[in-house]
Amino acid sequence: KDKELILRILTQYSDLEQREREIKNLSATYTEVKNDILPKLRRAVLTLNAEKQAKTDAEISSLAASNPDNLNTEELMYAAGLTNDVNLKSTLYKKAEEKSPSDWRTANNVGVVALMQNKISEASAAFDRANTASPNNGIVLTNKGAIAAKEGRMADAVSLFKQAATPEANYNMGAMYIKRGNYSEAVSALSAKKSINLAIAQILSGSPESAFATIDASAEKETALSYYVKAIAAARLGRKDDGLNNLKTAIQKDGSFKAMAKEDAEFMKWRNEGAFTSMVN
Repeated sequence: KDKELILRILTQYSDLEQREREIKNLSATYTEVKNDILPKLRRAVLTLNAEKQAKTDAEISSLAASNPDNLNTEELMYAAGLTNDVNLKSTLYKKAEEKSPSDWRTANNVGVVALMQNKISEASAAFDRANTASPNNGIVLTNKGAIAAKEGRMADAVSLFKQAATPEANYNMGAMYIKRGNYSEAVSALSAKKSINLAIAQILSGSPESAFATIDASAEKETALSYYVKAIAAARLGRKDDGLNNLKTAIQKDGSFKAMAKEDAEFMKWRNEGAFTSMVN
């Protein structure tokens, strides 16, 4: 007898899940609905999982080189990531920006490649476009800070890095602090990630013993530079054998460190040591 009332209630809900909940609520009140109507009803929900056929990497790379206009924005940016040719990267990212000028990523990537090519003014203009498309974006602000640092606008660079508040911004700020001689600030800025730069900042701030653990926990621990920095830390701590062993490994990995070590004041106390002279001469 309350059929019309029930229907009016149910038509208020366009969301199917909400409507189903209301049906269950009504069935708790109206036993006729529960016993005579709902058991006879059946509802099927079909979920289709499909994968759209995409171009292969080879097809994308081929089109990127021959006819980039046939690629969409995502494909253009993907294609740029497949090549090591910086000029082709620049062409593809610029084409992506033409197709999607409101997408901050396209202009940002144009700027990154321009920065790789040391085209500072072009990179700065691209980052400005990216910032217009996505104001206060941390990635873009980090890149704008890098431009400011390259142009010697250190106060602007620090301000932009702090505003960006990204791990990359902190890392860049730490590297800048090292160059400016603000070693304790550099340690603070770089502390989120174990790296050679953090180890260098620790040595320069008066904590060379911390550099060993930092380098050993970093992804760069097997590089020649890491062993060279550990040699410097050992020299400052007066650990000659440890220092010479690390220096030997650094030179074995990269012969250019031989000339550097020979003139490095960090190793002045070892210049008359046979083990040292045999390595650097």
